[in-house]
Amino acid sequence: MNPKAPIPITGSDVCLESGWFFPPKFTSKGQNVAMAFDKEDIYQSLSILLATRPGEHPIYPDFGCSLDVCVFEQLDQSLINSITYMITQAIKKYEQRIEIDAINTSVDEVKGMLIVEILFTIRCTGKRGAYQHSVELMP
Repeated sequence: MNPKAPIPITGSDVCLESGWFFPPKFTSKGQNVAMAFDKEDIYQSLSILLATRPGEHPIYPDFGCSLDVCVFEQLDQSLINSITYMITQAIKKYEQRIEIDAINTSVDEVKGMLIVEILFTIRCTGKRGAYQHSVELMP
């Protein structure tokens, strides 16, 4: 998984992890690293996972999602299916705290983006969440 050490969280979400806020930043006095908790940690983990190309992470060479290969491809249902599959496989392998409920897509033709919405359930709490990721496409 990602290089974060599990830290127990008090309250109802004790099964979730916390990790360094990404991009890293420090608390107001600069003495501690700011931390992300609960859903925010999952959102940041998904952001890192989907923005990383396999081979970029020195410890986990297959960590990431090859969405960059889609940039110059013709947008059709086959490409959407490929993107959905790549995202699903990456999440199943590296973000096991969530169960994917659905992956919805829409196109922003003005910006040349495929908008991917990942609907999920946090396995240990049953809470639902949604994460949105944009995939840049060329016209």
